[in-house]
Amino acid sequence: FDLSSFYDRVIAAIRESDPTTPVILDGDDYGSPEGIERLRPAADPNVIYAFHYYGPWKYASGQNRNRWTYPGMIPEWEGASTSKYWDAAAIAAAMEPVVRWQARHKIPNNRIWAAEFGIVRTNPGASRWLEDVVSNLEKNGWHWAQ
Repeated sequence: FDLSSFYDRVIAAIRESDPTTPVILDGDDYGSPEGIERLRPAADPNVIYAFHYYGPWKYASGQNRNRWTYPGMIPEWEGASTSKYWDAAAIAAAMEPVVRWQARHKIPNNRIWAAEFGIVRTNPGASRWLEDVVSNLEKNGWHWAQ
């Protein structure tokens, strides 16, 4: 399935009746930072490119159950036999696919949106995780919503 070609058809249909309202596009892989890298930018100046961030999932989700604390060593995915140290630098690295894609395609900061991110509020270190995520989004000049 060619998501970019599908988006081209959707945008063309929208533009038949509405030439200016922004259209928001996510990449594949549930809108992950990696998914945006496989997206071809649309030839429309009123497109906003969105991504979602809930990483690392084992920590940020309800699967945590107080097993991992941020910052700290956290498994990256279900069944991982190794862990990685997660802190502000690791969060920035996880969003690096968006940075690379944006630079490669010369997409302005105001057309990138972290449309979703979040954490279970009772996870140990959740407030620090949120501060580090928002700090990285702000550093990159991206829009965000929570």
